Amino acid sequence: MSTDKTKIAVIGAGLIGRAWAIVFARAGHAVALYDADAEALRQSLVLIDGALADLKAAGLLDEEPALTRGRIAPVARPPR
Repeated sequence: MSTDKTKIAVIGAGLIGRAWAIVFARAGHAVALYDADAEALRQSLVLIDGALADLKAAGLLDEEPALTRGRIAPVARPPR
């Protein structure tokens, strides 16, 4: 199996989109998290930070939350 990491696009920053973004970022992938609603996107990052802190506190995150979060890039609009 290749050790190359792929850039992942997640469309929608709701509950499921946030969960997928975390899963892929934990696996070492760069994640572009897209949402047309800028406020929803901003709020999703706050929720992701909290979820990563919870995972770390439960012993389920092998690195510092900021490292995982650093692989998730918010994008307000898809490329044209």
